[in-house]
Amino acid sequence: MPATARKANRSGLLDVLIPRMEDAPLLAGLAATMATLDFILRRCLIRFFLEPGLLTSKGRALSTLPLNAFAIAGGIALFLSLGVFLAAPRLPADNEEVRSLRGLERFIRVMLLFAAFIVLSTLIVAMRSLSFDPSRVLLGAAAAQLLISNIALGATRFRAAMSLRIAAVFLIVTALGAFLHFLLPLAFERGQSALPMLRAASALRRMGELAFLSTPFLLVWGSRARLRARPWIALVSFLLVGSLVSLAYLGLRGAHRRDDFETLLYALLQLDALASLSLSLYALPLGAGAGIAAALLFGGDSLGRQRGLGLLLYLIAGFGPLSPALLLASALGAILILRSIIAEAPHGEGRPIAPLAGPVAQPGLSP
Repeated sequence: MPATARKANRSGLLDVLIPRMEDAPLLAGLAATMATLDFILRRCLIRFFLEPGLLTSKGRALSTLPLNAFAIAGGIALFLSLGVFLAAPRLPADNEEVRSLRGLERFIRVMLLFAAFIVLSTLIVAMRSLSFDPSRVLLGAAAAQLLISNIALGATRFRAAMSLRIAAVFLIVTALGAFLHFLLPLAFERGQSALPMLRAASALRRMGELAFLSTPFLLVWGSRARLRARPWIALVSFLLVGSLVSLAYLGLRGAHRRDDFETLLYALLQLDALASLSLSLYALPLGAGAGIAAALLFGGDSLGRQRGLGLLLYLIAGFGPLSPALLLASALGAILILRSIIAEAPHGEGRPIAPLAGPVAQPGLSP
């Protein structure tokens, strides 16, 4: 085989194993498709319209097929999406500033690898065991939020559009709000003395949920250039999918009593910040979020499609998920969004140097 052909094969294999920052990793599309099917079939239709106990063993097995397929595809896509962070080009120790970046980059890489291992091991144990320890889910949730927060913190250092950098900040706020809401009440004893801490946890949760619901709007504002190639397809996708999701939500709301629907909504997406005002208010951000994801998927360029895949997975997982599969969906979705944000900034395309602690913009060090 000629040397040129061998070099091309190695380059093609590298693009699969360590996809460039602007390219969605292998199986990310399949993972998003299976997560969507699982959301529609098992989490919505069966939960709202059918008693799970009435399903036959064959029916239960069929209903979990999309979930199992997502677990496999999503687990592979998660590690492939992390490749560009874990195997970033080596930082030369030219000066003291770069040496300090090298140490920080190594430390964050170790944390990411450890957190990804915990998220996937939590899912594997849950799928293989009939009796699952709930404390493992809290450990998996902490690992997922750590994974998201560290990459989002790195993304804020890249000079992408301001709305995209704010979206990265909102991902951090969402992660912290979701996790601290569960952690703070557990860390303090119950009683009158714990009331201030419980109020703080509730405030953090509401702040995190509002950041979760606002993220799609920031992403679409920063993605206008990604939708210029096929603006009409993007617009039709947004209107069609957004309307369908909003109408479906309002239809389900009308078919259930308020207390029942509030419980179902929390079980489905862990949302309750707007419940005291009106449950129908969620139709707007949920419909718009789904429409924005569809616009990016069908009307965007390759970078926009990666952002759309990430947003779809992130919304499907809900705010602060505590299911092992949804933790994977949330982490994978957030990472795809953050990859697309970094790739849009100077020194962020391809396989950038120091994507976690950088960016490195010194002469001779640009990708």
